[in-house]
Amino acid sequence: MVAASPLRVDMPLRCSESETAGVHGVLPATIPLKNRYNCAVPTDWSDQIAISDLSDEPQLSEELSSIIERLEAEESPAKSVVLNFTSVTYISSSHLAQLLRLRKALVEDSKGLVLCSVSDNIWSVFLMTGLDRVFRFAPDPLTALATLQMEGE
Repeated sequence: MVAASPLRVDMPLRCSESETAGVHGVLPATIPLKNRYNCAVPTDWSDQIAISDLSDEPQLSEELSSIIERLEAEESPAKSVVLNFTSVTYISSSHLAQLLRLRKALVEDSKGLVLCSVSDNIWSVFLMTGLDRVFRFAPDPLTALATLQMEGE
């Protein structure tokens, strides 16, 4: 039997650049290959805002679940969240349910959720379901962050 060799990384990688993600989307200097995560972990943009660059399926469901679990597990007040949909090309009804669950958890703690960089195909799903009136949208991550930062003041 061969022991798992550690993966050496000299600089932090974002989840979109690698299948492996450590805490807050950065790989530690050495991690065993058997302890890999296949989903994005939100990056703490500030003390009040976390941003997550979502991937397309099959990781999207896992990423949304991990964000919800992280918010439910935190003892401190929840952070507002920006979800970057740049890499997402498909969204299902189960993804919409996860987004609604995430929104509910954030609204209960008086925190915000902004979806950004949504493609035309994804936007049409939000329009057809009427969820374009439920969620807040921004054209890009910087606008989404600015929106949440202005609300926090």
